[in-house]
Amino acid sequence: MPNIFAQAAASNTAESSGVRKPNTSLRASVDGALVVNDGHAKYANIALGGNLWYGSTAVGGQAPGTAIGTTAAISLYNPVASNKILSLLDTTAGYLSGTLGAGFITYAVDPVSAVAPTGGTAIVARSAIQSGATAAGVIATGTTTANTPNIGRTFGCLGASLASSAITPWQLRDNVDGLLALIQGRTLSLQGVAAGGTSPLLVFQLFWEELNA
Repeated sequence: MPNIFAQAAASNTAESSGVRKPNTSLRASVDGALVVNDGHAKYANIALGGNLWYGSTAVGGQAPGTAIGTTAAISLYNPVASNKILSLLDTTAGYLSGTLGAGFITYAVDPVSAVAPTGGTAIVARSAIQSGATAAGVIATGTTTANTPNIGRTFGCLGASLASSAITPWQLRDNVDGLLALIQGRTLSLQGVAAGGTSPLLVFQLFWEELNA
Protein backbone atom coordinates (compact mmCIF):
# COMPACT_ATOMS: atom_id res chain seq x y z
CA MET A 1 0.00 0.00 0.00
CA PRO A 2 1.62 3.33 -1.02
CA ASN A 3 2.15 6.06 1.52
CA ILE A 4 -0.30 8.96 1.47
CA PHE A 5 1.39 12.24 2.27
CA ALA A 6 -1.68 14.48 2.37
CA GLN A 7 -4.96 14.16 4.18
CA ALA A 8 -8.41 14.72 2.74
CA ALA A 9 -10.09 17.83 4.10
CA ALA A 10 -13.55 19.34 4.16
CA SER A 11 -14.67 21.59 1.32
CA ASN A 12 -14.42 25.39 1.45
CA THR A 13 -15.06 26.81 4.88
CA ALA A 14 -17.81 29.38 5.35
CA GLU A 15 -16.95 32.30 7.61
CA SER A 16 -19.58 33.88 9.88
CA SER A 17 -19.75 36.82 7.46
CA GLY A 18 -20.93 34.49 4.73
CA VAL A 19 -17.72 34.85 2.70
CA ARG A 20 -16.31 31.50 1.63
CA LYS A 21 -12.65 31.01 2.48
CA PRO A 22 -10.53 28.57 0.44
CA ASN A 23 -9.26 25.51 2.28
CA THR A 24 -5.47 25.21 2.04
CA SER A 25 -5.24 21.52 3.04
CA LEU A 26 -3.85 19.08 0.48
CA ARG A 27 -5.67 15.97 -0.69
CA ALA A 28 -4.10 12.79 -2.07
CA SER A 29 -5.46 9.81 -3.96
CA VAL A 30 -5.08 6.25 -2.68
CA ASP A 31 -1.94 5.80 -4.80
CA GLY A 32 -0.26 8.87 -3.33
CA ALA A 33 -0.93 11.33 -6.17
CA LEU A 34 -1.84 14.90 -5.31
CA VAL A 35 -5.42 15.71 -6.29
CA VAL A 36 -5.84 19.14 -7.84
CA ASN A 37 -8.48 21.14 -9.69
CA ASP A 38 -7.92 23.87 -12.27
CA GLY A 39 -8.81 27.25 -10.85
CA HIS A 40 -8.88 28.94 -14.26
CA ALA A 41 -8.74 28.15 -17.95
CA LYS A 42 -5.58 26.37 -19.13
CA TYR A 43 -3.50 29.40 -20.11
CA ALA A 44 -5.24 32.05 -18.00
CA ASN A 45 -2.44 32.50 -15.48
CA ILE A 46 0.20 32.77 -18.20
CA ALA A 47 -1.92 35.37 -19.99
CA LEU A 48 -2.69 37.38 -16.86
CA GLY A 49 1.01 37.36 -15.99
CA GLY A 50 1.73 39.11 -19.30
CA ASN A 51 3.77 36.20 -20.68
CA LEU A 52 1.45 34.86 -23.40
CA TRP A 53 1.94 36.29 -26.89
CA TYR A 54 0.54 35.68 -30.35
CA GLY A 55 0.96 36.84 -33.91
CA SER A 56 -0.89 36.26 -37.16
CA THR A 57 -0.16 36.59 -40.83
CA ALA A 58 -2.18 39.29 -42.58
CA VAL A 59 -5.78 38.63 -43.60
CA GLY A 60 -4.55 38.47 -47.20
CA GLY A 61 -3.01 35.10 -46.39
CA GLN A 62 0.29 33.39 -47.06
CA ALA A 63 1.28 30.50 -49.30
CA PRO A 64 2.27 27.46 -47.22
CA GLY A 65 5.16 26.55 -49.54
CA THR A 66 6.13 23.30 -51.25
CA ALA A 67 9.44 22.22 -49.67
CA ILE A 68 11.60 22.91 -46.64
CA GLY A 69 13.97 25.76 -47.44
CA THR A 70 15.27 29.05 -46.14
CA THR A 71 11.99 30.94 -46.78
CA ALA A 72 9.13 30.40 -44.34
CA ALA A 73 5.39 30.97 -44.41
CA ILE A 74 5.70 32.33 -40.85
CA SER A 75 8.66 32.38 -38.48
CA LEU A 76 9.39 33.08 -34.82
CA TYR A 77 12.88 34.23 -33.82
CA ASN A 78 14.29 34.47 -30.30
CA PRO A 79 16.93 37.23 -30.31
CA VAL A 80 20.38 36.45 -28.92
CA ALA A 81 20.11 38.96 -26.05
CA SER A 82 16.43 38.41 -25.20
CA ASN A 83 17.14 36.63 -21.90
CA LYS A 84 14.01 34.60 -22.65
CA ILE A 85 13.06 31.11 -23.74
CA LEU A 86 10.11 30.98 -26.11
CA SER A 87 7.80 28.04 -25.45
CA LEU A 88 5.35 27.35 -28.27
CA LEU A 89 1.84 26.70 -26.94
CA ASP A 90 -0.55 26.61 -29.87
CA THR A 91 -0.60 26.98 -33.66
CA THR A 92 -3.57 27.51 -35.95
CA ALA A 93 -4.17 27.96 -39.67
CA GLY A 94 -7.28 28.69 -41.70
CA TYR A 95 -7.95 28.31 -45.41
CA LEU A 96 -8.41 31.55 -47.36
CA SER A 97 -8.36 30.89 -51.10
CA GLY A 98 -6.79 29.09 -54.03
CA THR A 99 -6.31 25.40 -54.72
CA LEU A 100 -4.36 23.50 -52.08
CA GLY A 101 -1.83 20.88 -53.04
CA ALA A 102 -1.81 17.60 -51.13
CA GLY A 103 0.92 17.30 -48.51
CA PHE A 104 1.66 18.53 -45.01
CA ILE A 105 2.90 21.55 -43.07
CA THR A 106 5.76 21.06 -40.62
CA TYR A 107 7.64 23.01 -37.99
CA ALA A 108 11.21 23.58 -39.04
CA VAL A 109 14.04 24.78 -36.81
CA ASP A 110 17.46 26.22 -37.60
CA PRO A 111 19.44 24.66 -34.71
CA VAL A 112 22.80 26.16 -35.62
CA SER A 113 22.65 29.80 -36.59
CA ALA A 114 22.20 32.66 -34.12
CA VAL A 115 21.67 35.04 -37.05
CA ALA A 116 18.27 36.72 -37.21
CA PRO A 117 16.12 35.94 -40.27
CA THR A 118 16.21 38.64 -42.92
CA GLY A 119 13.65 40.25 -45.22
CA GLY A 120 10.00 39.37 -45.16
CA THR A 121 7.20 41.28 -43.49
CA ALA A 122 7.18 41.92 -39.75
CA ILE A 123 4.14 40.84 -37.73
CA VAL A 124 3.12 42.73 -34.60
CA ALA A 125 3.28 40.35 -31.64
CA ARG A 126 0.42 41.05 -29.27
CA SER A 127 0.01 40.29 -25.59
CA ALA A 128 -2.94 38.03 -24.79
CA ILE A 129 -4.15 40.68 -22.33
CA GLN A 130 -3.61 43.46 -24.90
CA SER A 131 -1.22 45.27 -22.56
CA GLY A 132 0.62 47.17 -25.29
CA ALA A 133 3.95 45.75 -24.07
CA THR A 134 6.62 44.52 -26.49
CA ALA A 135 7.37 40.83 -26.92
CA ALA A 136 10.88 39.44 -26.87
CA GLY A 137 10.05 37.09 -29.74
CA VAL A 138 10.21 38.45 -33.28
CA ILE A 139 7.52 37.09 -35.60
CA ALA A 140 7.35 37.66 -39.36
CA THR A 141 6.27 36.14 -42.64
CA GLY A 142 8.31 35.43 -45.76
CA THR A 143 11.66 35.76 -43.98
CA THR A 144 14.92 34.12 -45.08
CA THR A 145 16.98 32.10 -42.61
CA ALA A 146 20.75 31.70 -42.75
CA ASN A 147 20.54 27.91 -43.06
CA THR A 148 18.07 25.35 -44.34
CA PRO A 149 16.24 24.26 -41.18
CA ASN A 150 15.64 20.74 -39.92
CA ILE A 151 12.21 19.18 -40.15
CA GLY A 152 10.41 18.96 -36.82
CA ARG A 153 6.93 18.14 -35.61
CA THR A 154 4.14 17.89 -38.22
CA PHE A 155 1.66 20.73 -37.84
CA GLY A 156 -1.08 19.35 -40.08
CA CYS A 157 -1.97 17.78 -43.40
CA LEU A 158 -3.39 19.38 -46.53
CA GLY A 159 -5.78 17.73 -48.96
CA ALA A 160 -6.05 18.65 -52.60
CA SER A 161 -9.02 21.03 -52.44
CA LEU A 162 -10.25 24.46 -53.47
CA ALA A 163 -12.92 26.94 -52.42
CA SER A 164 -15.68 25.17 -54.36
CA SER A 165 -14.95 21.73 -52.86
CA ALA A 166 -17.93 20.28 -51.00
CA ILE A 167 -16.28 20.01 -47.61
CA THR A 168 -17.06 21.30 -44.13
CA PRO A 169 -15.13 24.50 -43.29
CA TRP A 170 -11.99 23.54 -41.39
CA GLN A 171 -9.20 24.92 -39.26
CA LEU A 172 -5.82 23.35 -38.60
CA ARG A 173 -4.84 23.51 -34.94
CA ASP A 174 -1.92 22.00 -33.05
CA ASN A 175 -1.90 22.30 -29.26
CA VAL A 176 1.90 22.13 -28.97
CA ASP A 177 1.73 22.85 -25.23
CA GLY A 178 5.44 23.55 -24.80
CA LEU A 179 6.80 20.55 -26.72
CA LEU A 180 8.78 22.97 -28.90
CA ALA A 181 10.85 25.79 -27.42
CA LEU A 182 13.48 28.23 -28.65
CA ILE A 183 16.62 29.18 -26.77
CA GLN A 184 18.17 32.55 -27.57
CA GLY A 185 19.33 32.90 -31.16
CA ARG A 186 17.09 30.21 -32.66
CA THR A 187 14.33 30.42 -35.27
CA LEU A 188 11.24 28.26 -35.70
CA SER A 189 9.14 28.36 -38.84
CA LEU A 190 6.16 26.73 -40.52
CA GLN A 191 6.79 25.32 -43.99
CA GLY A 192 4.70 23.30 -46.42
CA VAL A 193 5.90 20.08 -48.02
CA ALA A 194 3.18 19.72 -50.61
CA ALA A 195 2.17 19.97 -54.22
CA GLY A 196 2.06 23.55 -55.46
CA GLY A 197 -1.67 23.76 -56.09
CA THR A 198 -2.86 27.04 -57.60
CA SER A 199 -2.20 30.22 -55.59
CA PRO A 200 -3.04 28.60 -52.22
CA LEU A 201 -3.37 31.01 -49.29
CA LEU A 202 -3.70 30.25 -45.59
CA VAL A 203 -3.76 32.50 -42.52
CA PHE A 204 -1.38 31.31 -39.77
CA GLN A 205 -1.22 32.17 -36.06
CA LEU A 206 1.41 31.30 -33.44
CA PHE A 207 0.91 31.48 -29.65
CA TRP A 208 3.85 31.27 -27.26
CA GLU A 209 4.94 31.83 -23.67
CA GLU A 210 8.05 33.84 -22.77
CA LEU A 211 10.04 32.37 -19.87
CA ASN A 212 13.10 33.81 -18.17
CA ALA A 213 16.24 32.13 -19.52
